[in-house]
Amino acid sequence: MNYKRIGWFLGIVLLIEIALMLPSLLFTANSGDHQVTGAFLKSIAITGVAALLLLGLTRSESRRYAGWEIFLCAGLSYVAVCLTGALPFWFSGHMPSYIDSLFEITSGFTTTGASLLSDVSDLGPGLLFWRSFSQWVGGLAVLLFFLQLLPNNSYRRGHLQELIQSASLRHKTGSYLPMVSRTTERILLIYAGLTLLDMLLLKLSGMPMFDACCIAFGTASTGGFTVLNTGLTSYPVAAKVITLLFMLLFGINYALYLLGSTGNYKQFLRDEEFRAYLLLILLSSLLVAWSVYRRGDAGTVLGALGSAAFQVTSIITTTGFTVTNFAQWSGLALTLLYLLLWCGGCTGSTSGGIKIGRALLLSKDIHRTMVERLEPNRVMVIRLNGKTVSESTMRRIVTFLTVYFMVVIASFLIISADSNGHSIDANFSAVIACINNTGTGIAEISAQGSYATFSPLSKIVLILDMLVGRLEFYPLAALVAAVVRKG
Repeated sequence: MNYKRIGWFLGIVLLIEIALMLPSLLFTANSGDHQVTGAFLKSIAITGVAALLLLGLTRSESRRYAGWEIFLCAGLSYVAVCLTGALPFWFSGHMPSYIDSLFEITSGFTTTGASLLSDVSDLGPGLLFWRSFSQWVGGLAVLLFFLQLLPNNSYRRGHLQELIQSASLRHKTGSYLPMVSRTTERILLIYAGLTLLDMLLLKLSGMPMFDACCIAFGTASTGGFTVLNTGLTSYPVAAKVITLLFMLLFGINYALYLLGSTGNYKQFLRDEEFRAYLLLILLSSLLVAWSVYRRGDAGTVLGALGSAAFQVTSIITTTGFTVTNFAQWSGLALTLLYLLLWCGGCTGSTSGGIKIGRALLLSKDIHRTMVERLEPNRVMVIRLNGKTVSESTMRRIVTFLTVYFMVVIASFLIISADSNGHSIDANFSAVIACINNTGTGIAEISAQGSYATFSPLSKIVLILDMLVGRLEFYPLAALVAAVVRKG
């Protein structure tokens, strides 16, 4: 392992984080909050010193990264930006401990949206903006920054192609754009363009500009941080409709947007995952609306349909926005929402969860197994969008799901063993909400609750779950492998 290459990469990432802190510093300085301004200045200084030390001590002429080193850089970069990004919360005194600060910013960078705050308005504009902006960065931009920073000669060796595939930025046709930088630029333009459009429409709907910025950041990243304790409840109906639409858009595979930018719009309707995504949202919304209206949780049919469609879309895209206290809904509605939380959005979107693409392929694999059991002489292949899916791809999916459930079980056991005073439902829900990067759970941590009452040990476990869920195991697996190899 070449520590100089990895250290140089982390130094560049920390310098980028300093630039990302500057808008929040300006908001804080403009508001006249000297305590928070000082917190940002100290955080920037510490992050800058760390970056310069890494760049100075790890200067390396070689920029050729091994495949596993790329994953290691991704994992360490997320850890580094979270460790330093937590400093403004801690230095400002708005968080009682560094662990709490780390939980809050990790929730941002991993687009989880879980919070320890009972009153977010106490943070002030600077910290509120940093909290929301960290989600936008973590949603997609950080992964794309990784691609932009890595040298092109690694791409010729096939390692950047591996990272692109792991980040789900592969074209559905199976081909790759000739230049990684061109792919990066297109995705950043799509991501930023949709965010700006969402921001503008929210402002036109009557939402204050600052709120529109923060809500757009949370929508684009499918993160779900808000600037009001009431979520989106107090905003105009038009703002809720706009947010619903953009949650739907940001849950779609960005590879489809790339194809659409080249004029291949028909691929949207041809894509099996996209069709399954829309069908699942439609059927779930109708079923939840029927359950809510029948039980009397909504005054009108239109109100039931609106609330159901919003919460279904919010949950399946792992955004976590709320327009009502759905914890009071019927058992059927809550069960459906809980299942959708596991599913997640489309592969290659900013959503968390298992992803619809994986679930779709797994269902096809189950069907193949059942058919071959009944007809032993019959050989079936799994196809997606008319193309054969390799057995190695299916093995990776099974491996992913196996590790996924192992982490869920281990986390649940640790948190349950920790005397935190929560019910079994709350403990399990917290793990699922964090590893799926949705933030919203049930019981004590429902839409109206927070994670503040969990113990420091439980918070650390949930922080790791958020990182594992966002990075989908592989970069962290490379980190563990590096530690074991070093030992």
